[in-house]
Amino acid sequence: MLSTPWLAAKVKAYEDPETGEKITLTHRYLIGHEGEIFVKFNGQALGQGICGEVTFGQTEDSLMWAIKESSTKPKNSQEDEIAVDLGKAKNYFKYQGKYYQIYHFLGTPLNKHLKAAKQNLTQAQQYDLAIKMARTVYHLHTGKYSKKNISYAHLDLKPENFCIDDSGELHLIDYGLSEVLPGKLNNEIKGSPAYLPFSVAEASKEELDIIALLRSLYFNGTTLRARSEQKRTLAQ
Repeated sequence: MLSTPWLAAKVKAYEDPETGEKITLTHRYLIGHEGEIFVKFNGQALGQGICGEVTFGQTEDSLMWAIKESSTKPKNSQEDEIAVDLGKAKNYFKYQGKYYQIYHFLGTPLNKHLKAAKQNLTQAQQYDLAIKMARTVYHLHTGKYSKKNISYAHLDLKPENFCIDDSGELHLIDYGLSEVLPGKLNNEIKGSPAYLPFSVAEASKEELDIIALLRSLYFNGTTLRARSEQKRTLAQ
């Protein structure tokens, strides 16, 4: 069984009614949509959002997963269809009163990676990360990642929703607010406030993503030249 540093920070303890001894549960099991058995660790959450909590998991073939758990199924969410079409997740399912979307574990959230490595990143490395972020969004917008060649807007872009793997590649995660392109939002606001424009109603879905991408670049100091290179990078 794979050990993980998140286990120690958030475990569930119960008291045996007969002996009074405290019993700590480090993990539990889930049966997935296709009958797979997932080991869900009770460690510190990988992420926390308005739609649920994400924790670490593993299957018996040693593959690693990010398990998103929520008490209710988000209304009008297309996460199930979009994440599966993009090859990022298993089918949505309900188990013991909870709802689960299980994503492939794609690495460290970019905000945590930058916090740990910022002092050691050269300008060239920062610039490389910025290009990869822009290219990842561009490929989502043009349907390159879709099995059905469908173009999507992420609509919740922020450093926490980019992951970097061991080979240095970037991946988008959490499609809970995502929608099909093109178009505008129907009288609703999606995304994190710090990454939204002043007037959401006037922006297209694609523009909302691009603005959030630019703010993600600047808020993390990923590159000093992101603005001047943005249009050229998205066109590549």
